[in-house]
Amino acid sequence: MGPEIAFILFILSMLSAGGVMLVPYSRLNPEVILTLSRRMAYLQMCCLTASVLLLLWAFIESDLTVQIVARYSHATMPFMYRVCALWGGHEGALLLWIWILTAYACVVAIGRHHVLDTLRSHALSILALIYLALGSFLVITSSPFARFLPASPDSGQGLNPLLQDVGMVMHPPMLYVGYVGLSVVFAFTVIAVLRNQVNAQFARAIQSYAWFAWGALTVGIILGSWWAYRELGWGGWWFWDPVENASFMPWLAALGLLHMLMVLERTSLWIVWTVLLAALGFVLSLMGTFLVRSGILVSVHAFAEDPQRGLVLLLYFGASMIATCLLLMRCASQSTESKRPLAVRVRWMAAGSVLSMVSLLTVVIGTLYPLIAQAFFQEKVSVGAPYFNQILTPIFLLSAVLSSCAVQVSARQQKLTRQWLQSAFWIVMLECVVLGLIFLNHQPITLKWVLASTVAVALAYSSLMSVYQRRASWGMGWAHVGFAVVILAAVSVSEFETLSQWSLQPGEVVKQGDWRIHFQSISTQKASNYRAREAHIDLVNTQTGERLMLKPQQRLYTDSGTALAKVAIDVGVWRDIYVALGQRLNQNQWAVRVMIKPGVRWVWYGGVLMVIGMWMVYLRRAQAREV
Repeated sequence: MGPEIAFILFILSMLSAGGVMLVPYSRLNPEVILTLSRRMAYLQMCCLTASVLLLLWAFIESDLTVQIVARYSHATMPFMYRVCALWGGHEGALLLWIWILTAYACVVAIGRHHVLDTLRSHALSILALIYLALGSFLVITSSPFARFLPASPDSGQGLNPLLQDVGMVMHPPMLYVGYVGLSVVFAFTVIAVLRNQVNAQFARAIQSYAWFAWGALTVGIILGSWWAYRELGWGGWWFWDPVENASFMPWLAALGLLHMLMVLERTSLWIVWTVLLAALGFVLSLMGTFLVRSGILVSVHAFAEDPQRGLVLLLYFGASMIATCLLLMRCASQSTESKRPLAVRVRWMAAGSVLSMVSLLTVVIGTLYPLIAQAFFQEKVSVGAPYFNQILTPIFLLSAVLSSCAVQVSARQQKLTRQWLQSAFWIVMLECVVLGLIFLNHQPITLKWVLASTVAVALAYSSLMSVYQRRASWGMGWAHVGFAVVILAAVSVSEFETLSQWSLQPGEVVKQGDWRIHFQSISTQKASNYRAREAHIDLVNTQTGERLMLKPQQRLYTDSGTALAKVAIDVGVWRDIYVALGQRLNQNQWAVRVMIKPGVRWVWYGGVLMVIGMWMVYLRRAQAREV
């Protein structure tokens, strides 16, 4: 009876959402309307939470009469993966999406701010409309409560082995927290436009929601990159895969929005541009859901595919695009912006937002062009990493230069002064130190690396000076330091990494740089849900005497019959050694790949610094919002 009760509770949550959507349009007193909206939002959250918990219990108990349990779970899977199997498929992922939406609705209902209070009940109405649209889609086309009747399978199919990783336990929920946070910003923006209240006060009030959503997306992208590096076996941290881009596009839109909200807060200008970015964040979240769930693209990340359900999501995406166009037309007709000159720092912040939009357009074209070419011209076109790297690398470096300038400039300091000369001196000295460290490690220096490292050092130094001089800028300063670290690490690993591949049999010894690699033996391992062939590979650094034992595997998962390589990684502060065991080539010979990746960990460390900076800014903005 659990799934049936869960379904009834889900329908009750939808009825509550219907009440939340309609109440603001009644003739009741505004205070009564807000009170009713809040209570129905709480009821919606309680009903849906109980429904999700009942369905989660079916996964924990391995109730194979429930269809999604049989498809995505197996009794031999570890407990943690039986839990996250709830969102391992299409149905459960959308259920998690709308549960997070109801959680945000409760946060909006609880909030107190004199600017947003006049918009709150109508914003809840828009969130309820989104909930009803996705909830109806879920019930009609993708019901997670369906059973196998009268007979159920003897065993479940199990979660995709690639998803049986701690990174994928946290990665999808964090992405959805970011996506839905952008939905909240969109909902408030729609009502503010309709009431002609998009102004400096609104920008100040809404920033905490935008910062939180962008930070959650950042965490989700970091976790996805870390998972891909550890699980997919190719050794990279970003592939420009279409599904990776599906999360990166709303991240870029949110980044541009954050800059424009700060511009709007200071100047009350660029209102239409700000509204466009707020709408794009939501629209691109829906587009990402469509790309991932429709099966229209080929990706190692697209684990749930259904073209018919994808068509419905495409209709939702189209409706959101039409709504966005109408919203921009309404906003443009209201806009009466003056032509007064902007402060230098504000100009650079606006330029940063424009660069975010250029980056976004580049990623959108690269992601969608193969689909358009195939649909309209019957041509199969592949857009890979060279396209994105060649266009986006100079854009990101220019963004870092603008950020470096913006964080040093105050309202009273708009020209070259002694402080700028001192900054230039210390930047050059720091760059010399970095170059010296590279020489000590006998690495070849490239022009690309020198340029990128100089820009990164300049940004990091400027940001740290901003942190030192202005306490209010701590969060922004650390976020920019994190961006500088990501730039330096990304260029370092792309320029200095080494890759070697061999066909080896136990007992063979090969060399890669300063490392002597001894393929000692192959053994057999067994776990609850897989069997594995495990290689014992001994690595010795002939210069330092450092010795490592790495044990990559080739696994066969018994529940699904899926074969999967499990890499072995020696994690270092300044470098990773990455070893993958390939397929058996003959009776006693195996493919072995060894990669030495300098600085790769700092890509994620820099991302963590960005998130820390985000939390500082978010907490400061949240405190200001409650005043």
